[in-house]
Amino acid sequence: MVTQPAPAAAGPAPTGYAGSDELPRWSLSAVFPNLHAPQYTQARALVLRDLQVLGDDYRHHGITHGPHQEATESLLAVFDTILPQTNHLLDAHRTITMYLSALLWADADDADARTEQTSFRSLTRTLFVLVDDLRSWVARFDTEQLIASSNVAATHCHFVRRAAAAAEHRMPTAAEALYQGLREHSSTAWLRLYQELAADIGPYLLAGDTSRLDAATRHRDNVDRWQAAGPSLTAALNAIKGEELLLSRLRGWKTPLEERVDAEGVESDTVTAMFDAVRAVLPDMRTYLKAKAQKLGHNSPLPWWEIPAAVPGTGAVSWPGALQLVQDAFQSHSAELAALPRHALNRHWIDAQSRPTKRSRALCVLVTDGEPRILLTYDDSYRGVLSLAHELGHAYHYIQLEGATWLQRDIPLAVSETASGFCEALVAEQLLRTASETERLARLDALLVRQCQNIVDTLVSFTFEGRVFTQRAAGPLSEQRLCDLMVKSQREAYGDSVAAHSLHPYWWAARADTFASPYSSWQYCFGTLLGTALHTATSGDQDMRRHLLDETLRRSGTERLSHLMHSVGIDLADPAFWEGSLKPMRQHITEFVTASGDAA
Repeated sequence: MVTQPAPAAAGPAPTGYAGSDELPRWSLSAVFPNLHAPQYTQARALVLRDLQVLGDDYRHHGITHGPHQEATESLLAVFDTILPQTNHLLDAHRTITMYLSALLWADADDADARTEQTSFRSLTRTLFVLVDDLRSWVARFDTEQLIASSNVAATHCHFVRRAAAAAEHRMPTAAEALYQGLREHSSTAWLRLYQELAADIGPYLLAGDTSRLDAATRHRDNVDRWQAAGPSLTAALNAIKGEELLLSRLRGWKTPLEERVDAEGVESDTVTAMFDAVRAVLPDMRTYLKAKAQKLGHNSPLPWWEIPAAVPGTGAVSWPGALQLVQDAFQSHSAELAALPRHALNRHWIDAQSRPTKRSRALCVLVTDGEPRILLTYDDSYRGVLSLAHELGHAYHYIQLEGATWLQRDIPLAVSETASGFCEALVAEQLLRTASETERLARLDALLVRQCQNIVDTLVSFTFEGRVFTQRAAGPLSEQRLCDLMVKSQREAYGDSVAAHSLHPYWWAARADTFASPYSSWQYCFGTLLGTALHTATSGDQDMRRHLLDETLRRSGTERLSHLMHSVGIDLADPAFWEGSLKPMRQHITEFVTASGDAA
């Protein structure tokens, strides 16, 4: 395990290691020198050996589903040994899986990494069957008695309580094992097919990346490419959603949404309240898009592909300038956060270059404790600055969790996006605070584009997926039906502010989260709004803001999210909370529309 020292104090704008185009490229050598190094070979062998040992220990101690059992001294001794043993193996397994994934994210043509990834997945697929068995075994104890009797259980009380709750929705052991065995040849295989097709099709290039005429051509080309893969993607989506529906029903959930919301540590009322607030702000968003259309010279609704197009007055932000802007914004929270950009560069955590074989999406992953990695493609835009802040937010969350075990890091996606939303809110404030009169409109637009992506487009995906599940329950959906449902969901969100003929009927195919797991998009809206709320609710009180955010992040893997937020005075099911989190967005819209009219 690699241990990372605490970040140094904030200093001048970082420069870090740069590639040939003066943008940094990450290094994974602190994890393993390379895929063929003895350190990797040894770590891999240890994982396989420890997996065999752990499986034998589970069988020897009867760690599986069964009747209630008393927390005897001997069983407590088993628990206190088995849980750390499992955590250790999960940590070692994560390091290898994230290392292999990072190699492929940086270079999709790395054939050795791809072969090794497939092999390692196959050899270790029983690990998470064991974790399910552990949850079932833990659920056989009286939960509170176990927590009171074992220090190991007390430090993993959230895991213990979640295990007890999950036991109520577990299939029989043989059925769970059969599902895990077959999954590699069903939904996982379909997902790999999707990923291969998506890699061939390539990313959707935004209007800001090219001329407006080029953007329209590229949009049509992108639609055509997805359409060409339509039959295969339709089969994949039907198979994946059909499996998710069946599995949810067999585990005793009413719907996949009910299951996912519970796994995220919130209640259905929370998601309803959040999206009700989002729907209430849609008329304002449409007003913004209409004003933007006029600003870009359109006499008709804005083409869908020009939603992210830059308005006149947009300036370029160099890489050093972006780092300085982010660092200054982070300083308003704490010296520790402000030190993070320079620290990340000095440790070679960031890959910001553009390369043909590099995965296009931005992400931040924890490879091993103290060693996160950030992937993005920086393009000298305000959008790029916000993306950098977002991914550094994830890294900051990992730092707050440093030293936690694997099971204490098993945090919901909803809360994992909160630090990122908070960091974006800090940078948004800094962008407007430092804007010149000629830049302000363009910076407002960049913020609203980002909010449109994180909030409105997430509502579109959520609405679409709900309709797919409803109709898939009655049978497979045709390719045309999937496209019709996507266009319907887009029209409901954007109304008459976006040209109907320009909508992307295959956006369901372009959204990887539609395939990855059920309802895995609403959490981005959640994190954006919760992060914004944590920032605005404590505006002007740096100490309170630091405490509120850091406390939320540190406890995110040890407490149910709704309970955690309630303990700091936030009721996530309260519509007024979500309405308040959208106030900055409404203010940005009002200022943009007013400024656009004044400049006309």
